[in-house]
Amino acid sequence: MTLLEPYGLTTEHLATPLGLDEPFPRLSWKLRSSRRGDAQTSYRLAVALDASDLDGDRRLIWDTGRRESGDNVLVAYDGPPLQPSTRYHWRVQVWDADGAQAGQAKSWFETGLMHAREWRAAWIGRDPA
Repeated sequence: MTLLEPYGLTTEHLATPLGLDEPFPRLSWKLRSSRRGDAQTSYRLAVALDASDLDGDRRLIWDTGRRESGDNVLVAYDGPPLQPSTRYHWRVQVWDADGAQAGQAKSWFETGLMHAREWRAAWIGRDPA
C-alpha cells in the first residue's frame, strides 16, 4: 500500500498549461500521506513526448534518476532544449521517510512559440478599395 503520494502537479504554477515560453520550466507537486510525519526523501522526474513512454525508460527525453531531496516546489527542468509548440508529458516518483519507493503521478505541459523568430504574422487592416 502506497502511503506517500504526489498530487496537484503544476508546471510554472499552472496545471496542464498551454503555450509556455519558458525554456526551463519549473515543476512542482504536493504530497499526501496516511502516515503521520511522513516525508519525501527522494524524487525522480521523467519527461517524454508520449504519455505511454513514461511507463518505460527507453524513450525518455529527460530523466533525473533518483535524487536524494525533499524538494517538491519549483524543481527546474534541466534536460535538452524544449521544442516550440510541443506537448511534453512528465512523471514524478517519490520515496518516503523510510527510503521506500512510494507513489507517482503524471501530468503534461505544452510549449508555445518560444522565440521571436518563430512568430509569423501579417497586419490585418481595412482594404482601402
